[in-house]
Amino acid sequence: MKSNTVLVKQAAQMDMRERCAELMSAQERFKDAERCVRVLHLVEKNLNDDILESKSKLDSWVNHPVV
Repeated sequence: MKSNTVLVKQAAQMDMRERCAELMSAQERFKDAERCVRVLHLVEKNLNDDILESKSKLDSWVNHPVV
């Protein structure tokens, strides 16, 4: 019984180490994905700002009389 318990304990510890490594890897991938989403959010914001600025410039040209 004791030797079986020791073997099961060793297997459980090995499984725990493997799962810990998987968890750390998943956390790194999550950080990378989160960083990517933040960058894409900033790109989208910059594009929206550029579009609004372009529309504003276009509107100012349209409203000026041609001389």
